Amino acid sequence: MPGASPLILTTDAGAVQAALAQARKEERAWPALQYLWPLHPAVEWVNDKVTAVFRRHEAPVLTLPPGMLRPHETVFVISGLIPNRRGHPLVHCWFGARFLRRRADGLESFDALVARTSLGRREIPNPGRPIDTGVLKPMLATAIASVREAIRAERQSFNETLRARLDDHIKRLRALRERHLSHLEDMFAAEGGLVAAREARKARRRREIDRLFEDHQHWARETMTTEDSPFLQVIAVLRSA
Repeated sequence: MPGASPLILTTDAGAVQAALAQARKEERAWPALQYLWPLHPAVEWVNDKVTAVFRRHEAPVLTLPPGMLRPHETVFVISGLIPNRRGHPLVHCWFGARFLRRRADGLESFDALVARTSLGRREIPNPGRPIDTGVLKPMLATAIASVREAIRAERQSFNETLRARLDDHIKRLRALRERHLSHLEDMFAAEGGLVAAREARKARRRREIDRLFEDHQHWARETMTTEDSPFLQVIAVLRSA
């Protein structure tokens, strides 16, 4: 935009505080520096720009410097997500599907992969050489299948814990419903007036209580029940130099 001021960002909190103090002295609306943090709009803009480079069913292939991976090693970084019946994610795990000389070599958690390779803590220069992705495609199906099996095992373990919580929640809901119904009986027993009219009002109120607790139980089951099919996404492929 013509005439717009440049956006200057820094990770130095002290410099930002000094810029704020100077802006107050000069009675300016904005300081000369802004703090660069993970949720800054500029970071989101850059992430969107980088993500937009890759079309649907595409992922980056990174050639790591020697020492980060074993010789002839390839790792597919894949995320697995399982939502509940309301579409909210309940199980979300990242895995590294390892291959050594193009043969499957097991799975490891993303945390273990990061610790092993120092990924994110070392600079990765771009060699600027073309990559033959054709050799990676035969390994993709095996990587996807192994991660799908692993995420389903995570789901089974998660469900065991979740099922106990759901059963306890339903049990407490039923106990609460019974207390409401008992209170309803006491309330209408003490009420005077025509019996028929009183019984009609009590029946209507009982239906309201039943509907309320049925809706809540349905919501609890939908929220605490996971879907069977995981959503898998290849985040990146790492290969040794």
